[in-house]
Amino acid sequence: MTFLEAAFPYEPPIGEREMSALTGVRDVYGIRLMKFNQEKNTVTIEYDASRLTRSDIEFMLRNAGIRLRTPVARQHDDLKHLQGGNWRFSEPFTGLW
Repeated sequence: MTFLEAAFPYEPPIGEREMSALTGVRDVYGIRLMKFNQEKNTVTIEYDASRLTRSDIEFMLRNAGIRLRTPVARQHDDLKHLQGGNWRFSEPFTGLW
């Protein structure tokens, strides 16, 4: 599992209907955490990137009635060692084909 965290800015207000619909988003397998910051008008989602993409999350939030603006990436402290070019993508799997 590869967990990522992304913050999605939204247009307030979020009403009772939207909050009720968000319980369905939280129940999706691969969604680990959902936090709201009402001061910054953002919802932060921690999700399993091996199962979901940022587009999947955005689609689910929009379907719940959340009016999103452009998503903003957020970096985990434990990923700071990847800065500065000290990493590379793994070789693509060629498999048996």
